[in-house]
Amino acid sequence: MSRVAPEIAPEIIASIKSRVDIVGIVQEHVPLKKAGKEYKACCPFHSEKTPSFTVSPSKQFYHCFGCGERGDSIDWMVKYLGVPWREAVARLAEMAGIPLPENDDSALVKAKSDVSRTLEKAARWMHRYLMDTPRARAYVFGTRNVAENTAEQFLLGYAPRVMQDYSVFSLKEKEILVEAGVLGLASGRMYPKMGGRVMFPIRDAAGWVIGFSGRVLEVGHPKYMNSPDSRFFHKRRELFRAPDVRRAARAANRVVVTEGHFDAVSLFEAGFGYVVAGMGTATTPENLESMFALAPEVVFCFDGDEAGQAAAWKALLASLPVIGNNRLASFAFVPDGMDPDEYVRTHGQAEFARLLDESVPLSRFFIETFRARKEATPLEKHSAILTEAASRLKSMNDAILRQGLAVALSEVFGVSAAVVRSAVGFSLVQAPVKAAAPSVRADALETSFLANLLRRPWEADCIAADVELKVQGGTQIVALLRMAGLRNGCSADETRGVFLDEPCLPLVDRLLASGELDEPLAVLGKRIEADWLNRSLQSAMASPSIDRALVGGIIARRAMVLQSVEVAA
Repeated sequence: MSRVAPEIAPEIIASIKSRVDIVGIVQEHVPLKKAGKEYKACCPFHSEKTPSFTVSPSKQFYHCFGCGERGDSIDWMVKYLGVPWREAVARLAEMAGIPLPENDDSALVKAKSDVSRTLEKAARWMHRYLMDTPRARAYVFGTRNVAENTAEQFLLGYAPRVMQDYSVFSLKEKEILVEAGVLGLASGRMYPKMGGRVMFPIRDAAGWVIGFSGRVLEVGHPKYMNSPDSRFFHKRRELFRAPDVRRAARAANRVVVTEGHFDAVSLFEAGFGYVVAGMGTATTPENLESMFALAPEVVFCFDGDEAGQAAAWKALLASLPVIGNNRLASFAFVPDGMDPDEYVRTHGQAEFARLLDESVPLSRFFIETFRARKEATPLEKHSAILTEAASRLKSMNDAILRQGLAVALSEVFGVSAAVVRSAVGFSLVQAPVKAAAPSVRADALETSFLANLLRRPWEADCIAADVELKVQGGTQIVALLRMAGLRNGCSADETRGVFLDEPCLPLVDRLLASGELDEPLAVLGKRIEADWLNRSLQSAMASPSIDRALVGGIIARRAMVLQSVEVAA
């Protein structure tokens, strides 16, 4: 059996709190002003014009007299930064120089600290390299017109092309750079995999560097190259600038998402502090959970060309299961064949603000897309288009929005709402709660995995990305538990409280009431991965043209997973 993290003694927690400087910790994210014996600022947890948020260095405590939010240094990292409780304690313990009892969790946090420290060093080194490289400077400060202080603030860098330049890193550090994709490994030799690219550090919720995104200078393919998925970096979940925009996004009640990293940089310089960028892949459920953790409204700001429209449509489809219940999505299309960077530099801040304010709601984008398709095709194809449109509604969990779209589709196609509802398979009287419950695969192993996770919610941040993505219905549960950062040993009522306003509450109740397997989450996760690999292998072998490299990779991965199951058990 794998080791279970022991409870941290109260005296250790008290010692950690007494040794860290809560003023310094908060001031990294909120500008504080001295007011007598305390410090004040406008509250980062709610929008206000008169400062009511105070931080007391003597009490090591923060409190907002406006919204009532309060807590200590650990609470700050959990509530504001979104760091899981156990990781928050470990990070603060490291700052305070206090050793924690050795266990799986603390070892994981130490490993993450070592990786992040190396990647932070690499980010600063590559920033200096950018400043000393004429070609890179000409592109960043000339072609892209980025201000030098912005490049320093974001630690924009340049990865050199010659391996000898990386001699400033130790062998262990180079191995970390290989894991992060900055360096590659071929025939036993390292090489600059991202050499010749402008480098954007990617940070986690607490600001630790966990990966990179590299963009080619001028033209090249691929335009962006991201760090591969690793122990601490999952590109389907990460967003460029996510930890930086939290306060601005809360104040604006929205977050803007662009396709390109330079778009996000340019919009920041234009005064839009709540802009993030995806990692160059199609919008994923994990991305969306990260976006909605920042603000209740997500504005997708894509190029107005055909590629931008296609990306926006993919984002819409990914948004359908999570939209509603106070979550809004809209789409701002940049006209004149420009990208957001070009548009804001050409037309200015006010015009871009107008573009955002006039963004198209998801519901209208959905209806107008199918209206345009209907009007561009002969009558004989209308039935097929309506069937496709209606089938898209099946993934929606917000019953009111779904039924409203069904009525709108009926008006577009000139049929009764009953025809559309029949195609979708629901009625107007269907209870929203029933519709909202995410489905979970009948596999007893996966059901037990979710049930055990709800009983040990403090381990949510340690769940591997592949398990999180492959357990149907688990993505939302894991994302919410990550954001909640529940403490080790919390009660079932505390866990259930995380989901009170969420559509997955009925599923959570069923899982909490189900039986529990006496098996660690790590083992369950590996068993699920092995099952998934078996299915992938069967699918690959059933293909008319067998991809031997793919089959060999699956078999090798399955052997590793099965071995790890035996070790963990």
